[in-house]
Amino acid sequence: MDNLSMALHCVWTTDSFKSAVLKAANVCGDADTVAAVAGQLAGAIYGASQVPKPWLEHLEAWDSGDILLKAWLLYHREEAVLSRAIKGNAAAVAFPVRPSRDGEALATDGLEGGS
Repeated sequence: MDNLSMALHCVWTTDSFKSAVLKAANVCGDADTVAAVAGQLAGAIYGASQVPKPWLEHLEAWDSGDILLKAWLLYHREEAVLSRAIKGNAAAVAFPVRPSRDGEALATDGLEGGS
């Protein structure tokens, strides 16, 4: 079963974020992948505000906020390097470019470097 085509079908044939994800989660085959892709597509179409609040309350912060921090840094165009040990390997992600709008350096735990 083609996961992307099934996810597209679930989004196309429903009218809300919730109904698209529920439909995708109940298909035969690789339902978890189809639901994940459908959720991403439906989220882009309907917006994050349409994700049911009870679903958000059951999410676990499995990444210690790293993804949110990376998105924030990219959004604010800060230059920083985020280093973190992952299973004994150091991972470094560089965020290029311009200073913040107010000219202040970014002060966040776990960051090295900066502008």
